[in-house]
Amino acid sequence: MKKLLTVGALAILATSVFGQGQVNFVNIDKTVTPNILAIVTDNGTPISGTAARAALLGGPAATGVGYALNFTTGAVTPGNLSTLANPNDGSTYVNFRTGAAAGYVAAAPRILTDVGYNSSAMLQMVVWTGNFNDWASALNAAKTDGSIKVGASSTWTVTTTLSATDVNLAKNIGLNPFAVGVIAVPEPSTMALAGLGAAALLIFRRRK
Repeated sequence: MKKLLTVGALAILATSVFGQGQVNFVNIDKTVTPNILAIVTDNGTPISGTAARAALLGGPAATGVGYALNFTTGAVTPGNLSTLANPNDGSTYVNFRTGAAAGYVAAAPRILTDVGYNSSAMLQMVVWTGNFNDWASALNAAKTDGSIKVGASSTWTVTTTLSATDVNLAKNIGLNPFAVGVIAVPEPSTMALAGLGAAALLIFRRRK
């Protein structure tokens, strides 16, 4: 009997260690106070329908690093968060709702392969235009193609589900509104003018 209890305890422990926690992918929630209304916009207009795609990234909160985009300088700070998939159908991105709900995505579960049950996870919402199937491809293309817009929210942390049967997905408190934009890529003419200006300044200093 004791042997069976020991085996059972080890099985439960193994499940908790290797279990994959779940979180909720949604950027609107009026069940909490204050409401979560993390609308996503493009030039001040809520993104609607298939105009863009959105995904949820995640990883362990202790080691997670989010992506950071600077639309003015074109600087991109890469993160290490992974794209999360829907445990029901394997999908990794969604489109936006339309009409009065534009700027928001419909709620859907996401599973973390590297974060167990009842654990702290870092999350980040990312958005891109174009028919790219994943965030990495869209971001790489946006670095050289000024027609592609991308956006990334600030990161936030949640606690994953308690078990495989737990349906109480954490609220995304900390997810705030954000916008998509073009990553600035200096044109050759702009870079040439900058070079001429620097050369002229150097000549002026030497003469002086």
